[in-house]
Amino acid sequence: MTRALFYHGRCGREQFEEAQLLRLDSDGYIVELTLFGRPLPGPTAVMAGIGPSLVQRQGRPGMSRVVGAATKPLAALTRLGDARLVPQADPAGANARKGR
Repeated sequence: MTRALFYHGRCGREQFEEAQLLRLDSDGYIVELTLFGRPLPGPTAVMAGIGPSLVQRQGRPGMSRVVGAATKPLAALTRLGDARLVPQADPAGANARKGR
């Protein structure tokens, strides 16, 4: 069975819109979860926040540390990119900066 959820959320200071694709087994338990979200800083903040705990619950403490170490910089980079770099790529913004 497959289900989809759509919602607006916030993780820390990051607001985002997300869709979740859930695949369930015959007892209704989640066997697969796929997240789609935007803007990118929101979903990466969620992953940095819950990823290590989810892996830890699977009894994989070493992988939990790896996930934590990998996702924290990713969340920071997507925040920086969204705030500083994406506006630079906006054609309307570039024209406004040049006084056109």
